[in-house]
Amino acid sequence: MELANLIQVVRVLPYSAVQLFAYDTYKRLFRGTNSELSLIGRLSAGAGMTSTFVTYPLDILRLRLAVDPGYQTMADVFVKMLKEEGLGSFYRGLGPSLIGIAPYFAVNFCVNYIVARDGVAGLYRGFVPNALKTLPKSRYYLLTYNHAINSYIYFR
Repeated sequence: MELANLIQVVRVLPYSAVQLFAYDTYKRLFRGTNSELSLIGRLSAGAGMTSTFVTYPLDILRLRLAVDPGYQTMADVFVKMLKEEGLGSFYRGLGPSLIGIAPYFAVNFCVNYIVARDGVAGLYRGFVPNALKTLPKSRYYLLTYNHAINSYIYFR
């Protein structure tokens, strides 16, 4: 197994451990009056963001190992980055990563709640009205597009 892939596999353990610990901790903090975590509490719990923050340096090390063939070990990468770029280099790019994963984790933890409360059918609540609304909209959208393309070709 390639070293960068090994690091990715090894990263999963602390990532999952931190994610589950953070979720459990945030669940206690954001618990509502009925001991249930509200939807807002689930969205704001941020367990995925916490685990990403904690394990992000491993992602950076893995990326450097994969991109730069001059490195032999993760320790080589760590020492060189720390010496030449400072501690902040291990968190460079963290902001966009957190923004990118936020919707994923919000959905991830809110799905298990909907399914537990309403079953799988709960995931499709509102589908029929939404489909009925979308069909006419799509029809006019495509007709307008088709008309615009035909007019463009005709007047060209």
